[in-house]
Amino acid sequence: MGRFAALGVMVCALAVLAAWSAGGALAATVVNCPPVGTDNLQAAIAAAPPGSTLLIKGTCSGNFVVPKNLTLQGSPVATLDGQGAGRTVVIAPGTTVTMTNLTVTGGHATGAGPTGSGGGIFGLFTTLPLNNCLVTGNTADTAGGGIASGAPPGPPAGLLKVNSSRVTDNVALGLGPMGGGGGGILNHNGTAVLNNTVVSGNTAPGGGGIASGSGAGDTTVGGSLTITGGVISGNNANAGPFGGGGGIANGGSLTLTASSVTGNQAVGGIGGGVLNHGVATISDSQISGNAAPDDSAGDQGIGGGIINGNFGVPGSGVMSITGGQVTKNQSGLGGGIGNAAFGGDASLTISGTAVSLNTVAGNQSGGGGIANFGSAGDADLTVTGATLVGNLARQGLGGALANVGQGGAATASIASTAIGSTTLTRPYTLNPNHALFGAGIFNWDMGGPASVSLGPSTVVVGNQAIIDGGGVYNADGASLLVSPGAAVVFNHPDNIVDNPGF
Repeated sequence: MGRFAALGVMVCALAVLAAWSAGGALAATVVNCPPVGTDNLQAAIAAAPPGSTLLIKGTCSGNFVVPKNLTLQGSPVATLDGQGAGRTVVIAPGTTVTMTNLTVTGGHATGAGPTGSGGGIFGLFTTLPLNNCLVTGNTADTAGGGIASGAPPGPPAGLLKVNSSRVTDNVALGLGPMGGGGGGILNHNGTAVLNNTVVSGNTAPGGGGIASGSGAGDTTVGGSLTITGGVISGNNANAGPFGGGGGIANGGSLTLTASSVTGNQAVGGIGGGVLNHGVATISDSQISGNAAPDDSAGDQGIGGGIINGNFGVPGSGVMSITGGQVTKNQSGLGGGIGNAAFGGDASLTISGTAVSLNTVAGNQSGGGGIANFGSAGDADLTVTGATLVGNLARQGLGGALANVGQGGAATASIASTAIGSTTLTRPYTLNPNHALFGAGIFNWDMGGPASVSLGPSTVVVGNQAIIDGGGVYNADGASLLVSPGAAVVFNHPDNIVDNPGF
């Protein structure tokens, strides 16, 4: 064969390959559901070649199982409705199913454990990209009202990618002895990535919006959740003292960037906005208007905006917050932020963040802005380049910060931070913190060592205590170090009070 003939054969082969790649063998199939037509979506899924695309029109009612690699795409939009008779979509293990321009609704996962998880969409060991989708109005008896993804206990597996979508008004009931979480999304021992996605109006015992981790009773920090440009709003963790994380409950690895967590709640629980009992990084985000108030039974809410806690899992309870705002949150303890060593050491680093206008109320309330609490372990707090202003503990202790050692040590190191002013230098721009005792800082050795270090370029200025300790109140032998270049000035009725017998 001559070179020109061989070249011709090659060109012909390339043309055939291009035609096949453009959709020859994998041409999209149109599925017309009512009111557009009477097609059967499950039959179309069964007949579709692996790797092909179904273009769906109308509203397809039923409970759909996808056993192969497929793309389900609304044309231009479509609805999959489980009609309350079971999960709306089940993805088979080991497959990649892409869902685009779809509404997934009406699913109900019944039973305890995994069978009662993932009302709208359920997938273990799957790869599931969702693009421009709405997952709404689904219920799970156990967990993952809208979506349940990931893997059983063991090696992490499963990938959920949610892009420019909305997960709204789903419910996880938490029935059964182990309860449940993730009203909107459950990421169990898997990887979940959310980009420019809204998670709102969902309800669960824990993780009203999103629950991510390796599951109750596990002793590892497992599962990964990344949220960028997200809106987590109006979700509810409704289990009282046994629940928390109105917006997000994280027991694995959480990265939250350029997002807002607003208007979530956990009444009588912990973490109105965010509960972290894993490892978390929050950057350039707004945590605002969340609530973990005390409930009518007297259970104290902790961490209105954020709670970082260690419940006894090694390597957990580690959080950093950089930039952004924590504002207008409220609870019984730690109106803006709580850092608590419940079962092991907890570590929180705050850098360049505005912690403002947060509130605590109720009996034994404290830490309008931040509460740092050492109990069964040590609680370490580092604050740099932040502002703590306008926080309130009118019935309690520590307007900006309550640092309390009870069993474990509570250590707070503060540098280049303004407490009571938005500026570090004169003329100060005052926005005082208020409290019954310790308007700026309440530092209490309550059966465990408590120490506060005010580093260079730190000011505690203009704060107002109703009774005593306008700037700093040291109780029962707590330790205070004021470094050269730090100032505690112009506080009312006094700057620093030491009371060895509080």
